[in-house]
Amino acid sequence: MKVTPFLHMGAFTLALLIAAGGLRVNAGDNQSASSPLLRSDIARVDMQRVYEASDAPTVVEQKYQDAMLKAADQSRQARRVAFLTPEELGEFLHLITLDNPTPAQQARIKELQNLSDQRSAQLNALITKPDKELTAADRTTMQTLQARQQQYLQDILPGIDKELSDKALQTVDDCRKDQLEQLRNLVAEVARKKGIHEVWSADSLVYSDNDITNDVIQVLQKKH
Repeated sequence: MKVTPFLHMGAFTLALLIAAGGLRVNAGDNQSASSPLLRSDIARVDMQRVYEASDAPTVVEQKYQDAMLKAADQSRQARRVAFLTPEELGEFLHLITLDNPTPAQQARIKELQNLSDQRSAQLNALITKPDKELTAADRTTMQTLQARQQQYLQDILPGIDKELSDKALQTVDDCRKDQLEQLRNLVAEVARKKGIHEVWSADSLVYSDNDITNDVIQVLQKKH
């Protein structure tokens, strides 16, 4: 599996992840629920700038690299087991995708790899055996192993590669969402300190003279 460089998100993609709505912040009971919001009670924040000013892009980039390298290693392992039965293959794929396999599980992975290698060696031995020496059982075994290998390489392995890649990308997406949630919480923290009741992202609120983007970035810089 080829590991491709991570392409950083564009503003549109990030905006979708941040969400189209505003970030609601409750500042307390200083204002009656029935009274209209004052201009200073609503603020605007450019989450794209906040995201880029944080260490989130670096964290997500590293997660991407780690996830894709892991998926590539899992794909490499999957290519070694073309001769496992469907049941054995299912067990093998489950084990190699565990985050922290136990020593017993690691031993089982090796056992299944060796089992597939043994069947591969058996097929090679039958292929090189003189035709006149092949028994009916030999021919049946050879045909079974050849069919299993062909089906695995043509039909099964591409699906495994896609599943591994999709799982890797999902972990990256989860990481990105977690980083965005942390940034949204930081925006809420800044807003509360300023007595702001509502903060809307820049993609939802075109203009406001009460923009707290720089305030949030300053807090980020202090935490670095």
